[in-house]
Amino acid sequence: MRILTNIVNETMKAELGLGCWAFGDTYWSVEESNQWRRDAIRAIHAALHAGIRHFDTAQGYGGGISEQITGQQLHKIRASVSIASKTFNRPADTVVKGIQKSLRRLCTDYIDIFYIHWPKPGRDMRPLIEALENTRERGLIRAVGVSNFSAEQIAPLLSAGRIDYCQFGYSLLWRQPELNQVPFCRRHGIRMVTYSSLAQGVLAHSPEWIESLPENDPRRTLLFLQPQVYQQIKSVLLELQHIAGRLNLTPAQLSLAWNLSREWNRYTLFGARTRRQVEECSRAAEIMLPEDTQAQMDALTAPLLQLWPAAENIFGHVP
Repeated sequence: MRILTNIVNETMKAELGLGCWAFGDTYWSVEESNQWRRDAIRAIHAALHAGIRHFDTAQGYGGGISEQITGQQLHKIRASVSIASKTFNRPADTVVKGIQKSLRRLCTDYIDIFYIHWPKPGRDMRPLIEALENTRERGLIRAVGVSNFSAEQIAPLLSAGRIDYCQFGYSLLWRQPELNQVPFCRRHGIRMVTYSSLAQGVLAHSPEWIESLPENDPRRTLLFLQPQVYQQIKSVLLELQHIAGRLNLTPAQLSLAWNLSREWNRYTLFGARTRRQVEECSRAAEIMLPEDTQAQMDALTAPLLQLWPAAENIFGHVP
């Protein structure tokens, strides 16, 4: 197989994208189904109204419900939006069947970006990449991506096909990809997409709100909310609140604007379950942070890189 090299224009301004994980997924302890479905639909339309054109979902989100809701709301304007979906590691000979199922849910005949969602250590993932290349040739997908892969895990895949996108968690509280994935992807012409840009909502709220989270809230398991490090994070959050207030921004807007300022970033994903959250966050696309503010935020959060030198994701998840 002849492998093509990607050409990436890093002068292209990063765009906001709506992460659709929360639509129907029990991780977020959603309430009565009719209400969260209505909220999801309103969130999608608020995103469209704000000019957002990239939507990120997955086969596993809500057992397919997220794909279904997203596709139903976007199919009338399909040509003007970009849709990404994902699959967990699966036998290569089942890839086409899985993508065809996603296409039916998404009410479309192609997916703009299709990711392998999490690596499988110890397993050769190249046959899966080759299968995705075949679906690309058939026009079922337009770009191949990997999600939550380290540079060391991506490198052997480059002999099996073209990796167009790499998606990873990245925020003011979690800048670990700067050490690994970002330099690698820039060398190999792989576009980058960041998720958990608000650290699952932690960057959108005050420390008081965070400390009031119920004990069973899944955010309690995030690495930066562990008791032994939270006090360091708390001081950073308080200073970010101060910076946001000085600029007349909300903490969420400040955090997303900083993420969008990364010159290597293609899409900055944020999750939202309500129209109000989308309306607040989408304003970040209009914000140009002063250079001295960006430098201040960089210096403030850089020490956090030393807190988890061996960790690969904010969940402490080992695939």
